[in-house]
Amino acid sequence: MDESALNVIIEDLYALYDGSESIEVAASMIEHALGLHWLADAAEDAVDALLTGHRETWKKIAGSMTDGWPVTPEDLDPVLSIAIPKSSESTYLAFKHLCGRYDEPDLYVAWLLETGHSHASYASAAAYVEGDGTAAGTKLLEKAANHRQATAGVVANLLFIASVGFNTTLTGQPWTGRLEEVHARMGFAITGAGRAKP
Repeated sequence: MDESALNVIIEDLYALYDGSESIEVAASMIEHALGLHWLADAAEDAVDALLTGHRETWKKIAGSMTDGWPVTPEDLDPVLSIAIPKSSESTYLAFKHLCGRYDEPDLYVAWLLETGHSHASYASAAAYVEGDGTAAGTKLLEKAANHRQATAGVVANLLFIASVGFNTTLTGQPWTGRLEEVHARMGFAITGAGRAKP
């Protein structure tokens, strides 16, 4: 992997946003990289699915409340009773299905690895244990050992996916040519193909 080439690609992708005052936004955008594609494709149906998911979360909160909360389940009734059209896009609230829709299995694997190390789990706990497999030779660490940080490859991939998605929300998709050129360079940078020999 050519880290220096990937860092240049990241800077080039950031540069797309430098002229933001000159671009015309044709639709809304959301925070997550792959979600931008979904929102651009499904439009109102995606919004309905998101609203339904949000309402279901608040239903769970209301159903779990006990006495003593300053907000009561009754206070949430106006939020919970909003009529939202049924959406065929609701299946894509699950990230696995969203990755399947856009043929991004590697992004799903990366997401699983990240959530596995950021939530309480065996994987996250193992980073704080060092030893030789015996009780006497095992010690707990104050900081995670061998915890891989985000590499330039991960950052470049996610920024590229988000930029392609954002481009679909712009009138005339003005970044298409530049994104295609960056995509070609990313392939060489990640695989090392085409790298100059020392």
